[in-house]
Amino acid sequence: MNKAQGISQGGSMIFPGFKPQILIIGIGSEFRGDDEAGLRVARALYSAELPPTVAVVEMKGDGAALMELWKGIPRVILVDAITAGLPTGSVIRIDGRRELLTASLFATSSHSFGVAQALAISLALDELPPAITLFGIQAGNLLIGSNVSPEVERAVRETSDLLQREFVAAGQLAASS
Repeated sequence: MNKAQGISQGGSMIFPGFKPQILIIGIGSEFRGDDEAGLRVARALYSAELPPTVAVVEMKGDGAALMELWKGIPRVILVDAITAGLPTGSVIRIDGRRELLTASLFATSSHSFGVAQALAISLALDELPPAITLFGIQAGNLLIGSNVSPEVERAVRETSDLLQREFVAAGQLAASS
């Protein structure tokens, strides 16, 4: 697995000498309680035994930077805190090509152009990755300076474990063929 040790250029990440086939993007803010969920999943995956074609990065959720980052990547996994009215710590998995994601799902974003807008614009411009999945972790506490709730901590572990199992299995299948 590659922790994307890229070069930041104009808000985007360039992967020198390496083009991931799968990019996992953990999105969030470490200053707003449960909004840190996506970042924590990414950090848990840095030490995972993922195939070398998988890269993991952390981002704040700026839509333009997301669009630039996922350009040309065949499969993208986004992990972010959501506000869908579910019990805190609930995890949903959404196919970003099949389901329209509304901005209200990402009420935690401090950007006026965030994840939902980046997905919609990329789709309209035919620049959406061929496979894009969102793992949304329901936030409960988004107060500045607060800690991540125990329910979201549990969801972070479950989501990172699921992603690790999924990609380790895929890497083993690819290696044996």
